[in-house]
Amino acid sequence: MKVFTMLRYYQKGFTLGSMFLNEIPLVNTFEPPWVNNEHNLSCFPQGLYVAKYVNSPKHGWCYELQDVPGRDEIQVHIGNDLADTSGCVLVGKYHGLVWKGRPWARKSTVGVLESRVAFNEFMKAAGRDREIQIEVIGVNDGIK
Repeated sequence: MKVFTMLRYYQKGFTLGSMFLNEIPLVNTFEPPWVNNEHNLSCFPQGLYVAKYVNSPKHGWCYELQDVPGRDEIQVHIGNDLADTSGCVLVGKYHGLVWKGRPWARKSTVGVLESRVAFNEFMKAAGRDREIQIEVIGVNDGIK
């Protein structure tokens, strides 16, 4: 079974990360901040998880983490910023500013860019195996 490693960098208001396969950088990640594992508000607890290849009604084919304490439907999927996740892992090629709104009233927020490209790279690396493992490690636990 393939084992992906996700390193988390907790920030105030969001969580940045990087995902690796065999110690080779693959994609960047973006999640909500740590808010005591609150459903729809927080990233999920660190640990080693089995992720199953599922057809999500909302996100299509993706990987869903299994047996996440106190949580369900934690998926790795396409998205750019906090508005696109309620606790799931968004993947992107780069971390950066996401611009939203009409051209005359644009606002920026932190997130990931080129999410669809990164998601395709993640899916290709996973090989659409029925199950993979994702180990989530916090790099700076003190900021949680």
